[in-house]
Amino acid sequence: MSKKVVSGQTNMKRIRMIILGCIALIVTILLIAYLCISQYYKEHFYAQTFINGMDCSNLTAAEARERITENVNTYILNVKERNDVTERIVGADIGLKCTFDQDIDQVLDEQSAYSWILNTWQDNKVDNPYKLTYDEDKLNTVIDKLECLQKENQVEPVNAKVSSYSKDKGFTVIEEKQGTKIDKDKLIAAIQASIKNLDAEVTIEKQDCYVKPEITSTDASIQSTMNTINKYMSTKITYKFGDKTEVFDKTEIGPALKVSKKGKVSIDEDKIEEYVASVAKTYNLIPDSINFKTSTGTQVKVNNVDLGWRLDTDTEQKELIASIKKGEQKQKDPTCKKKGRAYGTSDLVGSTYVEVDLTNQKLYFYKDGKKLLSSNIVTGNPSTGHATPSGAYVVAYKDYDRWLVGPTWRSHVTYWMPFNGGIGLHDASWRHGVFGGKIYSYNGSHGCVNLPFATAKTIYNNIEAGTPVICYK
Repeated sequence: MSKKVVSGQTNMKRIRMIILGCIALIVTILLIAYLCISQYYKEHFYAQTFINGMDCSNLTAAEARERITENVNTYILNVKERNDVTERIVGADIGLKCTFDQDIDQVLDEQSAYSWILNTWQDNKVDNPYKLTYDEDKLNTVIDKLECLQKENQVEPVNAKVSSYSKDKGFTVIEEKQGTKIDKDKLIAAIQASIKNLDAEVTIEKQDCYVKPEITSTDASIQSTMNTINKYMSTKITYKFGDKTEVFDKTEIGPALKVSKKGKVSIDEDKIEEYVASVAKTYNLIPDSINFKTSTGTQVKVNNVDLGWRLDTDTEQKELIASIKKGEQKQKDPTCKKKGRAYGTSDLVGSTYVEVDLTNQKLYFYKDGKKLLSSNIVTGNPSTGHATPSGAYVVAYKDYDRWLVGPTWRSHVTYWMPFNGGIGLHDASWRHGVFGGKIYSYNGSHGCVNLPFATAKTIYNNIEAGTPVICYK
């Protein structure tokens, strides 16, 4: 073997010895340090040791007792309130003191000194090695004097609610207000718990000591109310009056909606009635009189006009309320008690009508502009107070095979077409075909227009409810 090889092996042995020596030295130093620290923790609490919440890290039992006693003697609890207000409860004012019923030395003895390395980076909580006591009467007196509990500072919370209708904003949700009213029992419990732990402060808000509003803006009841309102406000009813349009929508609905304290939505029927009345006032077309051109070519002025358009306000009001509750959007014809031929036309009579000439005791029936018939008639007897009144009326309905009954009479007719209450057109077989002339003045009817049978039949077969009947002198 060469000298170079032997020399290289020798050097490697030396290096290995040096490395092993260094490792042994380091291990020895670490072991000595570990034993020294373990010896330290025979008389000191671990790092991160908290006794009843108080930091006693690396303290001896005597030092821990001293710190605890000092903290108790100088203890002040800061009571954090709303509006950045802080009040203080001083331990000395409530007779706060501590007694060490369970000796802290015993707690330290039970600590394993050699386990310090496992407890260095974790909290080591120790409970009840001492007992805190205070005078409950003094504490209650101090609490009673807190500004936050004084009557003038107790502001009641306000529930969220839906606003009244505003022309600019409609209905909105008014947020709840928290107020400053305190649940005293909760406050006392929170303060007692904080004193027990010697906490530096207690925040009333975090401890849920304030009385809360019963209803918040996110409550289902609020959302339900708004859903109902939005449904009602979405209603849109469009009426057609000839070439004019009347729209009933949220502008009229909003002021008519009322919201109770419990969030129930109701409809003010008086408001709807006012609206329907205003529409009726605008669109009703019932003239005081009409000028009528007779079959003989003369112009007569006829009063007592029952033609034209008259809104059925009661029915329309009910239908509008029903539509609001359904949130309907539709176009509809107005519900009318009287309905003319075509809204807006000045000719209320039209081309199909019955003309009754009371003076000459003649009747003419026009259909679609053509004279279908003319006939002699007998009208009401003026001498007995039963004169047929002049006026512009409409046929209410037509009936067949009918008994007409009065105070002193009972007559059967085949064709019955009333146009003015109990006054109507009908056949009169008891007259045996004799009509016209002056018969009405001494043997007239009780107000009805008596017709020959054939005339009554023809009219009956060609007339409909709503056909104008013009009676004039």
